[in-house]
Amino acid sequence: MKHLKHFVFDLIGVLLISASPLLGWLPGPGGIPLFLAGLGFLAVHHKWARDAIKYVRKNGIKLSEQIFRKHPTLEAIYDLLTLALLAGGIYLITIYTKNLTLTIAILFIFTGLTLFFGNRQRLEKFSKALFKKFK
Repeated sequence: MKHLKHFVFDLIGVLLISASPLLGWLPGPGGIPLFLAGLGFLAVHHKWARDAIKYVRKNGIKLSEQIFRKHPTLEAIYDLLTLALLAGGIYLITIYTKNLTLTIAILFIFTGLTLFFGNRQRLEKFSKALFKKFK
């Protein structure tokens, strides 16, 4: 039974990582969350996957710190842009049903969420809570 669980976790991890490039063209984060989820499944039984998650977490936070610098005006601009993109995305989804418009709406929503989590070090706080286990 233990070997079956190990095999299933590895299989799911490999499938998610394999699917990530196929979904990379989607608006928003695309295949990145699938890739990280696949690494998460593989990290249950493999040290190299845990090390890869630590590397991504460390360097992702560095990139986030460069983009979302601590400056009150810049933070306020990001928050306003977040609200505008989320409102625009919700408006487009509810009003229009055409595929192009839906795609743009989803792009607005994911961009807004990216700005939301990046601004004010929310991503760092979220990732610390999420990856507390891998320290």
